[in-house]
Amino acid sequence: MTKLQLTEDQQTFIDENCDNILDLIELTRATFMNQALDGRTKEGRAVREYLASKGAKYKTTQHEKAKKTKFTTEQVEFILSGAENKMRPFEIAQLVFPEKHLYPLSKEVIDINDLIREEAPEKVSPEDSALGNIYRPPQGLEKITSRVNAATTQELDCTKINLQKIKCLETVGRFIQSPRFSLVINNFRNQDDRDLFEAEFIRATWDKPDLTSDEVNKIKNMEDEKYRRNLV
Repeated sequence: MTKLQLTEDQQTFIDENCDNILDLIELTRATFMNQALDGRTKEGRAVREYLASKGAKYKTTQHEKAKKTKFTTEQVEFILSGAENKMRPFEIAQLVFPEKHLYPLSKEVIDINDLIREEAPEKVSPEDSALGNIYRPPQGLEKITSRVNAATTQELDCTKINLQKIKCLETVGRFIQSPRFSLVINNFRNQDDRDLFEAEFIRATWDKPDLTSDEVNKIKNMEDEKYRRNLV
């Protein structure tokens, strides 16, 4: 059997996401945009071998969700004081945990934002309005139609459209329900940026049901690049 070689785009995707996705199956499915894959397939073996060559660690089954960070009373007071002074959760986290090498999407940063959202929701920065919130793609033809109508100039009624339009809607629904799309959109911490990214992606793909996976990836990457500057 011929050994599968990852493309440069696939290697780059793995490099950028392996720290956030420790599960081999999830990473394989996102890399190849195919939810039927697992670690035993040739695609899974290719991802596993690439990770091994980079010295990256991963799990072969779904990892448990990390427990919430436990803050001391002093830390809670400091966090809320920082929010009062318009500090971002990432900035606060760097001061609360100076010994850790943190990233804008580190668990500690998300937990700090959750604490602010619970204790002082009015102090949550608009730039972090979606931090820690998992993107939920629309389910069902009616909800997908609503998103398409909102993102385009269409006024579709899913109960009165022809089969070609239904195919378009079902296909764009699969595009935005894919693990890879979710990975990209979850990187946006600003809810407005998420909504705009989703709308632009839908606008570019909804009426093109015959797009290949590579073409969808190119569109996704182009839209992602437009908003990457918004990520710290």
